[in-house]
Amino acid sequence: MEIHISCDKEYYPYIHDKFRDLSIVNYDDNKIELIIKAFEDGFVKWIMNQPSDLITVLSPDSVKKKIINEANKLLSHYLEG
Repeated sequence: MEIHISCDKEYYPYIHDKFRDLSIVNYDDNKIELIIKAFEDGFVKWIMNQPSDLITVLSPDSVKKKIINEANKLLSHYLEG
């Protein structure tokens, strides 16, 4: 599926190393917007290990919802314990 993300310019090389099937949509001095082609579940697992201050998922909503669900599962696991 196609996943639209935004990242800090300094973080782009890490994303390019992981996802070779991508295209740059927009860029400026600090940010780069990309379209990545990836499997949804694999991408969600990957993004959960990335710095949230350097990369943001813009769309689709299904990916954003899966990220939220995974984050909530992690939170409830540690808040209950």
